[in-house]
Amino acid sequence: LKFTHKSERRLVLERNIELLSIRKQNRYTQSAMAAMLGVSYSLYQKLEYGLRKPTANFTARLLELFPREVEEDEK
Repeated sequence: LKFTHKSERRLVLERNIELLSIRKQNRYTQSAMAAMLGVSYSLYQKLEYGLRKPTANFTARLLELFPREVEEDEK
C-alpha cells in the first residue's frame, strides 16, 4: 500500500485501530463485522490491519452502524 502523504498513512492506521476497537467493544468476530458492513472477510481483515484504505461507502456504513463509537474515537 502506497501513501502519497504521511497524514494519509496516519489516517489509515487510525481507522484500523478504530475498527479493531469497535469490534472488540461489541464482541464481534471479524466475520460478523464483515457481514454487517457488507464486505468480504478478507477485505475486512485488510482494512482492520491497515493494508487497504476504506472507501467512502465503507466509512458511511461504519458510521451508520456504529455512530457513537466512531464519534468517541474522533474526540
